[in-house]
Amino acid sequence: MPSWGFDAENTQVSAGANTVAGIKAGYQPFENANVLSSKRNVIATNRGWMRRTIKNNRQGGGTRIIDEPLVAANPGTADGYANTAYLGFADIAQIYMANTTVAPGATSVYVVFNEPVKHEGLAGDLILHLANTATGNAEKRLVATADNSNTGIINANNTLKFNVTFVAGDAGSYKVLAASNTIINATPTAANLVSLNTFTSANLVVTGAVSNTLGTITVSAS
Repeated sequence: MPSWGFDAENTQVSAGANTVAGIKAGYQPFENANVLSSKRNVIATNRGWMRRTIKNNRQGGGTRIIDEPLVAANPGTADGYANTAYLGFADIAQIYMANTTVAPGATSVYVVFNEPVKHEGLAGDLILHLANTATGNAEKRLVATADNSNTGIINANNTLKFNVTFVAGDAGSYKVLAASNTIINATPTAANLVSLNTFTSANLVVTGAVSNTLGTITVSAS
């Protein structure tokens, strides 16, 4: 059986202990076989699974979008397999950062969806929580600015950048917990992240399988 498909998140085993689940989360095909990072630029569109690259134009400024078909397919609907009858809502497929061992200071955590997304209407900033696994009673709040630019939602228009600053007193180990950890709004304005395919609300729940794609973050004392 392939590790990819066009099914909704609720059809997948989402337990963190299942190592296969983290590879399959989001149902995107790999650009490079079994290399999880190669799925970060892979999104569902009305033409199937695409590897999207956004490049700066050499002249005149602006950017251009290059979509390379990995699995060309459409079941006969305007929005393709991104339709709510198939993949359903845009799901969180992966969480990563440049280095999971960090010193005090500013750093970023990236949350990848399996469809292109945008902040709709009066959307506010979003929050993701890191639990302190050393004490169990402290956490850090990560914030993603509601910014639809190519620097606000990166990779294939599918990745949110959450920023956090650690101080020396934060030394210890941290993890994005699953199930109870849903991305929420940082302001009284409602969270309103939607799929660019169907304009339906994105699924902001972190599964155990996706939590384990990041693993544990270790913060040093200096």
